Amino acid sequence: MSVAPATARRLRLLSYPSVEEISLSGHGYGKVIVWLEEEKIRLYSREERKALRQFDRNWWNTFIQYCRELGLKLDEASVRDAAANRSALLDRLVSLAVQDIYKDAIEEQRLTPAADADAMRQNGHAPSGNRAGATTGLSVGKLVSPVNRMLQVLDLPLLPAQGRVTEEELLAALQCVLVRVRPVETDQTHKPKLDLPLGFECIDKDVRDAAVVLRLLHGRELRKLQTNINGMINKLQEIVADPRTDTRLGRVGR
Repeated sequence: MSVAPATARRLRLLSYPSVEEISLSGHGYGKVIVWLEEEKIRLYSREERKALRQFDRNWWNTFIQYCRELGLKLDEASVRDAAANRSALLDRLVSLAVQDIYKDAIEEQRLTPAADADAMRQNGHAPSGNRAGATTGLSVGKLVSPVNRMLQVLDLPLLPAQGRVTEEELLAALQCVLVRVRPVETDQTHKPKLDLPLGFECIDKDVRDAAVVLRLLHGRELRKLQTNINGMINKLQEIVADPRTDTRLGRVGR
């Protein structure tokens, strides 16, 4: 199984070599993880990265600990066994790498955060990607070509190649790119609360929720069974109800 097309596009934007040769198993998977850490994410120091470079039987344990330190929630067994889960995890790591690039650009004052730009507009100042002075039309024009390449890879509308592009248009395009590549944050607020009687003690909350769901499903199956039994009784009553005796035939019933 190969990586998802969206993941491959982001890796090309990050200048990863040999995207077509990425594997979701063995050393091929470990190599792309090490490259992301060393070139883009940089969570570990140089000494701490040695464990990630050693592709031995303990590599998966090191990788899982690395993901947890990044704040990624994962199931150890599913990541080891399912290629689809490894592909999704790789996509999240690539998205984190892209996010780090944007954060570095903002810290180095090469990009203006949207909140700062709005505040500057309210104060009557033009938003600037350079805090030392206003951004000139020439500097914005230089950014149009690389931004258009990102938009083209992500199948997004391009900025006009001819004519003057405003800073608002450029910022909107970059925000579209960020929305497309950043990790999706799952909303846990709509998770249903299963505060139902279970009938026995269970300490683990996840196991208790699963047991409650199974009990509800079992109750639904019992209701279906009772409905089928009632239907069968009705059919039998249609046959044996109101018997009539005919002595000539020597039988009871219709």
